[in-house]
Amino acid sequence: MSKLWTNEFIAEMVADIDEREDVMERHGVTADVLALWVKDPLFQAAYKEMKKFWQSNSNIRERITQKSLAALEDSLVGLFSIANDGSANPTARLDAVAKLAKLAKADGGEARETGANGAGGPSVMISINLDRDHHIEKSVSSESIVATVDTVPINQADTTQ
Repeated sequence: MSKLWTNEFIAEMVADIDEREDVMERHGVTADVLALWVKDPLFQAAYKEMKKFWQSNSNIRERITQKSLAALEDSLVGLFSIANDGSANPTARLDAVAKLAKLAKADGGEARETGANGAGGPSVMISINLDRDHHIEKSVSSESIVATVDTVPINQADTTQ
């Protein structure tokens, strides 16, 4: 054989989360090479063993985690569109940003920084000007959201100009 398979390749093929062609491309496997592998008894045995492990009851948590993360990744485009849509409701935009911040920690990783508001994770201050006299500011971190809405009274000097 021109190339040997890896356990990672077989695991991704068995999990069937990504398209087969994407998995093959990621691992540099051509259709011709895969056709040779599937005829090899050692590959068949490795595939069968990996499939047995993947589908076992002891692996339920990992299956759920991997499939959930894939579904979350697919939802990012929609959330990103809402967050960047200037014509969208400001609350919807802020909620989308908050969800994106929360998803940034979806892998269970530990926060490496402390945000300005004392919460874990990096933070970003978002300001949305609703009109000349009203704006919303939100500090968004991966752990919490702090919102303040300020109403600025119209200055008499401004209305006479």
